[in-house]
Amino acid sequence: MNNPNDNKQTLLELARKNKQKFDFWNFFQPNTDRSYEDLIASIESGELTLNKVPANKWAANNPGIAGYMTGDRKSINVPDNATDETLGHEMLHFFTSHTNVNSPNSIVDERGEGFGTSSYISLGEKYRRFDRDKAAGWLPSLNPFAPRPTLPGNNPLSEAWNKYVATPKSAMEFDRKEGYGTLSGSSQFDKLFGEFRNDYKKDNHRHSSPVPVSKPIDNKPPIGKKLNLRYNKDGKLELITGTLTDYLKPRY
Repeated sequence: MNNPNDNKQTLLELARKNKQKFDFWNFFQPNTDRSYEDLIASIESGELTLNKVPANKWAANNPGIAGYMTGDRKSINVPDNATDETLGHEMLHFFTSHTNVNSPNSIVDERGEGFGTSSYISLGEKYRRFDRDKAAGWLPSLNPFAPRPTLPGNNPLSEAWNKYVATPKSAMEFDRKEGYGTLSGSSQFDKLFGEFRNDYKKDNHRHSSPVPVSKPIDNKPPIGKKLNLRYNKDGKLELITGTLTDYLKPRY
């Protein structure tokens, strides 16, 4: 069940299959400190591993939890019947974390966030938090992961918007209570992997982990380092292919 070679192959196949999603995520996250190439290298070297637990044992020990990534970003833990959506969600934690604001692993200055997340003190994050917490996502934003409002009415425009773009109000409220960043909450992860849940009262994966995270890992890399990840070996800008709806699949 926990064959290291099989588990490594599972992670590699999933990572390669979803390269565009991971690139899309990193492109719009302000402070991610790892690239897609880092993810592949970590899997191939055996640094990032997959631990599968028998489903019945998992359910007994982890009620209501679909999976979790350890705080050192070296182990994805899931039941042996976990879906690709769950694995993809946890793999995103290789780049970005979100931790409950009251967790002992939470980073105080980040108000519940963890490594690779948008700084709480940045003007952009303060703007988006006001938008999410006070304006229900109605303020303008160019970032596709920013909270977006639900449009009223039963018409093609509202239906399409609410299906592909809108952030459920329950998701905004859940992320607000948890203290998550506006670009790295549960709803943002769900835009790439899995479906938005109608009930966000109980999260579907663990945010605290057995391994303490005391401070961000290179949380604010220089802009040049961030931009260099966008260039290929020939020095040309590597553009992300695909359309927005390739990433924001229907969630209902």
